[in-house]
Amino acid sequence: MGVENLELLLKKSKSLKVLYVEDDAASRDSTLQALQIFFEDIIVANDGEEGYETFVESSFDLIITDINMPILNGIDMIYKIRQIDTEVTVLILSADVSAESFTKTIRAGIEGYLLKPIDIEQFISLIKKSVDNILSKKEIEDYKINLEEKVQEQTLKIKESLFRDNTTGLYNFLKLNEDINSGIYKSLLLFEIDQFSIMTMQYGREVTNKLLIEVSKTLQNNMSLDKQVYKLESDKFAILSKDNNQEKIEDFCKQILAYYDMSSMNVNGIEIYVTLSIGITLIDKNIDSTINVEYALENAKKTGGRYYSFYDTSNDEIIEEQKNIMMMNTVKELICDEDIVPYYEAILDVSTDEIIRYDVSVRGLIENELVKPSFFMNTAKRLGLISSVTKIIIQKSFQFFANNNYDFSIKITHRDLLEGYLPNFLAQKIKLYNIDASRITLEILENISISFDGKVIDNNIEAIKKMGVNIVIYDLGIENSNITKLVDIHLDLIKIDGHLINDMIKNEKARLIVKHISSLAKTLEIKVVAEHIDTKEILDIAKEIGIDYAQGSYVGQVLEDDI
Repeated sequence: MGVENLELLLKKSKSLKVLYVEDDAASRDSTLQALQIFFEDIIVANDGEEGYETFVESSFDLIITDINMPILNGIDMIYKIRQIDTEVTVLILSADVSAESFTKTIRAGIEGYLLKPIDIEQFISLIKKSVDNILSKKEIEDYKINLEEKVQEQTLKIKESLFRDNTTGLYNFLKLNEDINSGIYKSLLLFEIDQFSIMTMQYGREVTNKLLIEVSKTLQNNMSLDKQVYKLESDKFAILSKDNNQEKIEDFCKQILAYYDMSSMNVNGIEIYVTLSIGITLIDKNIDSTINVEYALENAKKTGGRYYSFYDTSNDEIIEEQKNIMMMNTVKELICDEDIVPYYEAILDVSTDEIIRYDVSVRGLIENELVKPSFFMNTAKRLGLISSVTKIIIQKSFQFFANNNYDFSIKITHRDLLEGYLPNFLAQKIKLYNIDASRITLEILENISISFDGKVIDNNIEAIKKMGVNIVIYDLGIENSNITKLVDIHLDLIKIDGHLINDMIKNEKARLIVKHISSLAKTLEIKVVAEHIDTKEILDIAKEIGIDYAQGSYVGQVLEDDI
């Protein structure tokens, strides 16, 4: 080995820690002198047992050992050490040349075998090879550690960016959820800027984005050390507080509201006054606080804005909302399983006392018991499944009336007409069940025809009428009546609300209104049905006024379907 290579080897080897195990004193002393040329940190053990105990107490880069030693020989020592550390480099320095010993050392995973007496060139070569291998392992290990540190550092940077809102730089909803679960904070406040959508329409997105930044700054400026601000979706902010004292939280909310009362935001030269609505809930690890605080915020907004509200489990509206949530799965199953059934009620021609049609209403079938639509229809609307209910009723009613000659009427909703599926759906069912379109009447609420989607609604009604299907307005007289629509949509029939009909017994004004509607309808050649004819007295009044048809419990005759 050249001088330069030897000097390089000496530089490399000086940093390594060596365990040298040898029982023979003379051999140990002479070998130790050679080892000290290369290594500065050498620990000597006099036998295998001492060598193993020394290794357990400290860490070493290299082990050099004899084989034949008392108490615990070198090979058995290596096996015990390998149970602790499979990577440490081991060299055998022995006069034992037996094949059995050589085989055992190979199995023990040694890196080199040098025979005594030592050949200096072989010794240096083996030391160099061992040092290079050890340092290579160290470099790889250091690289892994550095790589893991860099990955962790990059992961933290990515996580930090994911936890930040792009517009304001505040922590976002992801960080809010993490901090809620940390157990550090006791209460959650949710803020929403009042009339923000109107501001966006008036000033544009660029201005309102800058407004959000200004609001975020003012909220942070009003924070104490026990609170943290977050920016959520759209115009919402959240604050986590370590305080759970309701009086102190209310004082804080009043302070925030008062601040905005006395301040305005100047954005792009535009002076904008901001008010906030605030929802508040105490954090409970067993409950989703973000849901509760949304309820509280909605309750605050009902006052018209610039108000705060605590989530209160005794609040009637919240109790009702919780019941509605519990109902959602029940209603989903009701609709998905098509446990929606038609209920057929007779309509009487008062002049002939004959049944001229059956009115189809909706019932639910839960555990083999019929439930009224009030039990599930509002929930179906909230789930966006009201059209599914209508489709099921149409399907089952058509199937039922295909087997008889009765005319029948089915109520439809604003959503049914808005979705635009009805003309094609009805045409398919009429063809499938071979039902004359003139036997079918669709009933719509009076306010449907005067909604903001009136043009879409009218077009769908016109398409349905062209098929020969009759159209009826029901519950006439309970909303903002628009009599001109009776002409515009060419009605075949109108149904007067049952509450107005029942009032005719004691209320002369109600009787006059019904009489006026009936008279106007006759002029327009539109037939009139009176709902809720529940007594003979009401039926007699209806006949006297000139009502054409009657419907209600007194008329009776409910058809039974096989459900």
